[in-house]
Amino acid sequence: MLGEIKHVTQYESNKHRRWFYDDFFDLYTWENFDGDLLGFQFCYAKDDAQRALRWPLETGYQHEGVDQPEEKPGRAMSAIFVADGAFDRDCIGARFQHESIELPSKISTFVIERIHSYTAIQ
Repeated sequence: MLGEIKHVTQYESNKHRRWFYDDFFDLYTWENFDGDLLGFQFCYAKDDAQRALRWPLETGYQHEGVDQPEEKPGRAMSAIFVADGAFDRDCIGARFQHESIELPSKISTFVIERIHSYTAIQ
């Protein structure tokens, strides 16, 4: 089941970022201070060929691979998003729906609806 990491660093003063995770998924959400969801970054297959489905309100869907940086001593590097193939919305959506049972319903419903609404040509 997905759990929430508390005390997440906030990078934008006008949005609140939340982070939910388990062994397979990382879900980041952004909300305004009225609680309206503004977007999410949904990472999956963390131990394999990690991918991300991103949905910001302003631009809509992006499905990408996550290119992990090389581990080098003394260097902290961020992952890079790269063009990627198809998104299996049915399989990944069903797994997320099962694992998100303990998330706030407004978040799980929001993400599940967008997963199932995804089409390869946006």
